Amino acid sequence: MERQGFNEGLSVAARSYAAAQLTRLTNDWVSAPVSPDQDIRLALRIVRERARDLVKNNDYAKKFVNLCRSNIVGPKGFSLQMDVHGPRTRKYPRGKLDENANLMIEDAWNEWTENQNCSVNGRFSFWGIQDMLAKYLARDGEGAIQMIRGSKSPFGFSLGMIETEAIDEQHSQKLGNGNVVKMGVELDEWKRPVNYYLKNRIPEMELYGGLPYSFPPKVISANDMILGFDQEYENQTRGMSWLTQSMYRLRMLTGYEEAAIINARVSAAKMGFFEQIDPAGSPTSQFVGQGKDAKGNLIMDAEAGTMQQLPAGLKFAPWSPEYPTAQHAMFMKTTLRGISTGLNVSYESLTGDLEGVNYSSIRDGKIIERDMWRIYQRFFTDTYLKPIFREWLKMAILKGILPLDITKFEYYCRAIWLGRRWEYVDPFKDVEAEILQVQAGFKTATQVIAERGNSIDELYTELAAEKSLAASMGLTLKTDEIQLSGPAAAAVENDPANPPNPDEQKARALLNEAYQILRKKRIENKVRETLDAE
Repeated sequence: MERQGFNEGLSVAARSYAAAQLTRLTNDWVSAPVSPDQDIRLALRIVRERARDLVKNNDYAKKFVNLCRSNIVGPKGFSLQMDVHGPRTRKYPRGKLDENANLMIEDAWNEWTENQNCSVNGRFSFWGIQDMLAKYLARDGEGAIQMIRGSKSPFGFSLGMIETEAIDEQHSQKLGNGNVVKMGVELDEWKRPVNYYLKNRIPEMELYGGLPYSFPPKVISANDMILGFDQEYENQTRGMSWLTQSMYRLRMLTGYEEAAIINARVSAAKMGFFEQIDPAGSPTSQFVGQGKDAKGNLIMDAEAGTMQQLPAGLKFAPWSPEYPTAQHAMFMKTTLRGISTGLNVSYESLTGDLEGVNYSSIRDGKIIERDMWRIYQRFFTDTYLKPIFREWLKMAILKGILPLDITKFEYYCRAIWLGRRWEYVDPFKDVEAEILQVQAGFKTATQVIAERGNSIDELYTELAAEKSLAASMGLTLKTDEIQLSGPAAAAVENDPANPPNPDEQKARALLNEAYQILRKKRIENKVRETLDAE
């Protein structure tokens, strides 16, 4: 019976998951349970510094960071489109667009995004800050920014970049209030960040080549700082470099390429050695060469296209290393495909190698890759843009920059962030497909326009303005086929079920007038400051 039970145990083990079996081939495979933070705490500093070194010295690592910059943020950055609507009615199912409020907020926001207002040091526009955050996220795996209220900006609100190594990953402790500090981040019982512990910066240390940080730590409230990272586990406090999965291969590939290049260079020279046939020959027959190198070895000059007679007692032994062989290119491609998979980008994007691709293959690859970029854009928007905008809008109203009622803050805090979009692989085919989808009812024009990073309201407003301008100049455009007849347009404006509200119209007029006065004053103040500076 005992033997039978043993056999049954072996049978069960054979039927279990192959990945769970312990054999001589899997004994070195990690099987002990480890929390994410435990792994991160031990590896964070080393991985971050190695990732930075790769970005400095490895072409593909640098290309990946630039891909993140160009595809997450892009050349224009995220643009703000306000979406403030009034109450819903039958005439306006989404509520009537509050054009005055939207225009005011967008104008003020565009003014604030300039260098002198946006960044506390005056060095970055809001696009520049977005670009820096994308670099930090791709390279370090984390991007930290401080929201500074009461700054010298007319808006009373600015942003300051924080280097991720300043957040003390070695600081972990249990606090008396029940909170815990894990790798420089204080968390409450729900794992919500409460404070961040930053090493004090000592700029003078940089003059002598040392690390510019010291202790004790400086505490910054989580209300004033955003630490963003791609969270893979719920119980994760800090982020790891987006290069992590591919760093080892990138490092090994760099060494391999270096050896291959050196070998190819040596192989191109194709030199050799002199072997002495009769070591005991007479002194007169010994080879004295044409000189000696720094180590005392005899040397002989060789010129292209010449033949020379060897001295007596010597023979020539050629040395001709053959590597890299014909398999070199395939090995490089295979390795780089694995690296690009770990980085969530296509092989073609990472290497620029378009050999062997066609319309269908590159289109499918781009669609998958761009879905990943959209995920990163959504992460960027939720992590940074939304909280920054809320705090900016609150300060702009409190400072009187925007003549809006602070008690209706949530009503005005309705922003849509439009990220960069990409050109089509074959514009004609893709646009034709979208037209057919809209005509078949599978998509709406609103969806198509939003996928391109635009707003249907703004697009149709521009179309109407263009048509009006063209008509005033006697021009006929192709867009004239888009028509809204006079009676239909009048019916929209004069709907008896929804007559205009005189009080609402009066309030909007006063609001617009107040905004124009404030805007004029800000312009006058800027002119006066410029003249005083001169």
